[in-house]
Amino acid sequence: MTVNSGVRGPRSGVRGPGSEVRDPGSGIRGPIGNSSWHGARVPDPRPLPDPGSRTPARRDTFRRLLTPDITTLWVVAFLLLCTYLLNSLVFKPILQVIDQRSNAVRGARELADSAAHKAASASAEYDQKLNSARAEVYGQMDDMRKAALDKRAALLAATRATVEQELKTATARVQQESHAARETLDRDANNLAGAIVTRVLGRA
Repeated sequence: MTVNSGVRGPRSGVRGPGSEVRDPGSGIRGPIGNSSWHGARVPDPRPLPDPGSRTPARRDTFRRLLTPDITTLWVVAFLLLCTYLLNSLVFKPILQVIDQRSNAVRGARELADSAAHKAASASAEYDQKLNSARAEVYGQMDDMRKAALDKRAALLAATRATVEQELKTATARVQQESHAARETLDRDANNLAGAIVTRVLGRA
């Protein structure tokens, strides 16, 4: 079992006897005791600087800042040289390549647009020619159909006329043959009747 004595370490803000304390204002350390130190500052033995003595130093510093340094000039020259070299060796070629690619892309796009326009014109012309040829073919087919129908009608008319003529001729021939056969039959009938009468009278 541990017993807390109430005395803390150096972080607790309580110092033991014989410890050194540094004055925040003077920067002087010295031995103090718990009974004789109650937060009083020890006076700084160093003399305070004269405010007038700082003016020449400030002037020198201001003059030194305004006066150009050779190193600064070399740095500026080096930066300018690096800028020129980068612009000449890196940026200009890159920009030229970019411009060339842009021109190539623009040219390819123009060629593509021209080819598309020509293709559209050729397609329209092809459709027009195809429609014209189709109409011409349809017209020729109509003419051929009409010619075939006319020829068929002419053939039918000629065939009908021939059939009618042959029918008339055949009818006339049949009538003539029928008349001749009828005359022959009448003559044969008369002869047969005369022969019969003669035979009958001869027997009587």
